[in-house]
Parts: sequence; structure tokens; C-alpha cells
Amino acid sequence: MSHFIEKKNLTMSNSLHDALQIKIKSQPSDFQVSEVPLPSIFKKGDIFLYRLNKIGFTTTEAVHLIASYLSCPLQQVGYSGLKDEDGITSQLISLPRILSPDEIKAFNNQHPTLDLLYQGTTDKNLQIGILLGNAFKVTARNIPTSFVDKLKDLSSHPSFYINYYGTQRFGKPGQKSNTHIIGEYLIHHQYEEAFRLLSERPENQNMGLNKPEEYFQNLDPRKLAFYLCSYHSYNWNMSLQNHINKVTDHYELCNQKSISYSYIKAKEEKLKLIGKTNEQQLVKYRVNKERECYALHSQRSILIPVEIYISNIEEDELNIKKKSADLSFFLPSGSYATVILPQFFYEIA
Repeated sequence: MSHFIEKKNLTMSNSLHDALQIKIKSQPSDFQVSEVPLPSIFKKGDIFLYRLNKIGFTTTEAVHLIASYLSCPLQQVGYSGLKDEDGITSQLISLPRILSPDEIKAFNNQHPTLDLLYQGTTDKNLQIGILLGNAFKVTARNIPTSFVDKLKDLSSHPSFYINYYGTQRFGKPGQKSNTHIIGEYLIHHQYEEAFRLLSERPENQNMGLNKPEEYFQNLDPRKLAFYLCSYHSYNWNMSLQNHINKVTDHYELCNQKSISYSYIKAKEEKLKLIGKTNEQQLVKYRVNKERECYALHSQRSILIPVEIYISNIEEDELNIKKKSADLSFFLPSGSYATVILPQFFYEIA
């Protein structure tokens, strides 16, 4: 990863500094995400769709528990998107058989912060990326008083936002942001180095019993694809930052959980990024029927249009002399609220 970002702006402005101090995940109820599926997936078939509501689990962690409960292979539990553990999230999963009401009740009782609800049938397992997007309701906290009057003047705010990959693409909260580094090691078949980084995580204390290459050969291929995608997502972000560096001087650099971002305040400066196209090439990884990862070359939008609706501006009970506000919006599949919202506050400051 040899990308170089020229640091033209060494001092962060007050408006960007204040925007980055606003908190959007103080408690689970502050960050609510509901996956919006493609209507076409609902059809007659022998695969069964359930809505999975969860708190405190990543999608992959929840899927492991469900597969274990059903005593079925992990790959038979399908999903279209990865939701992290910080928040209240709702998404569709696909299962190889229908569950009786007693089975659903027993599972929900075993895992009080997981909830399964039958939705219908489809004809094939859900796959990553096959969804419209996600609807968000976020309570932003620790809002400085300098933002309050500007928020009160807005019922909604439409704009264009730089479509970076968010920090959760590169690591779980409280851990090092290094899934992209693991992905790079795997691409170059440096299994021992990738294994070492993974084994440093608290949840992987028993990994030392495995041989590195054998461990990755037996890993759920969707998880393997995640690491490989993480590497290319990081490269995509860095490539976009270099593009920003070439087309405008009006940006500011910041770091969020050790991941670098270049943000632009003025809409007209953002629009300069488009040039001849609003897309930049991206490499994704998907899993085929033989459970093998394969590379897929695609395009990802540099800017996305988003309208953010603002309501319930009030005293923040968690932060003295600060305000809170509810923000509602929709993002297309693969876009991140954690990079859209700092840009929103930066722009209105």
C-alpha cells in the first residue's frame, strides 16, 4: 500500500474539529439501521427469509450462532449486507428450512439481543451486495452550541457526499484498524503474517492451535472475501484522496481510528471531483457455488446524493451543555453513515 497523500493542510479548522467531536454511537438506540431489500427477492422457493434484528453482534457473529442452532453448514445461512455490533440493526437472512414458532421462540430466548422473524420465501441464498440499501435513524450527541442555530434552520439538508469506506470496514470498535493489512497479506499468500494479526485479537486466543495456511483454507469464504475486499476498499479510499489532492486545494485531512480521510466543505469543490465520470474502479471479491473467492471488477461512485432530515433538537442528557438531534436518511448499498455524517456537520458549520 504505497499511496501517498500530500498534506497541504496541516492545521485542522475549528469547523472540522467540532464536526468530528459529534458522537453518533453513544448507546445502541442512538444508531438504528434497517436494511432495505430488493423487492424481487421475495418469490416462491425452498429458501426461507427471516428478518434478523440484533444488538451487540456483528452479522458474521450472529450467523455463526444461527448456523450452530440449526446444525447446518455456515454457508447455508445467507445475508446481503454486513452490519456491525454498534447499534440496533435489522436485516434479512436466508435459511435452508423453515423454523417452527417454538424453535424461533427458543432461539430468541437463548440470545435476548437477537430476534428472528419469518418474512417469506425466495429461490436462492442471499448474497453480499444484493440489496437496495439501508435506512438510518441516528441520534447525534455532543453537538456544540455553534451548530444548534444552523440545525434549527433546517428541516432537511440535501447535498453530495464523498463516498468513502468507513472505519468499520477496517476493524471492529476497540480494535486496531488492520483488516486491510490482513487482506494484503492474504493476497500475497503471506499466511503467517495474516494469521499473526488475527491471533492478536482477544476473541482469537485459541488460534495458535492452527496452522496458518490451513486456517485460512478452512475459513468461511465470505469472511475471507471480507479481508480481501477490505484491502481493496482501503486502496480505493487512498486513490480517491490522491484524486482530491490533484483537483482541488480546498480539502482538510483528518484521521478516524487511524484511517485517513480528506473532507471537502464546499459543494462546488466536491463537484470538481467528478470530472468526466462519477465513478472510480474497484475490485470486489465474491464467493461462487464451489465456495471459492473470485475477483470482480466494478465501479463505485465518488459522490452520492443524500438528503438528511433533522428533528428533535434538544438537550443532550449524556453530555452537559451539549445538544442532541435525530437524523434520518437513506444510503445505497455499500455506503457508510460514519463518513457521511461528519461531512454533513462539516458542511453546515
